[in-house]
Amino acid sequence: MKRQLSIAAGVLAAALVLTGCAGGNADKDAVSKLALKERTMTAGQTEKVAGAWEWKNGWLVLVRVDGKNSTGRYTDWNAYAFAPKGDSWTKTRDELADPADKPESTPHKATCLALAQTDSEVKSCDDLSD
Repeated sequence: MKRQLSIAAGVLAAALVLTGCAGGNADKDAVSKLALKERTMTAGQTEKVAGAWEWKNGWLVLVRVDGKNSTGRYTDWNAYAFAPKGDSWTKTRDELADPADKPESTPHKATCLALAQTDSEVKSCDDLSD
């Protein structure tokens, strides 16, 4: 009986993890939603969070924006930094990530490099491997 309960508990835990019901990171969800609210969308644009990572005492978020204009299709990568402010979060910085930093294949590193302000921060970005 104990073994059956143990197996059932394991299956249930695995199912919860796979369906995303085992909880999540409320801070990550909050800053991701805030990042999506930062831009004013224009017709034909779509956006999605490409990633969010803890950094220093806050969070970094990368938002991918796809659109089309008179010259064709484009992709922008918007990097945001958020810091805690009371019970919520406030944006402290935003920059466009450089396409040369390969945000599609190394989003964490590209976000870090876009928002780094000091040589030591840039050096810490170099150690990231997505």
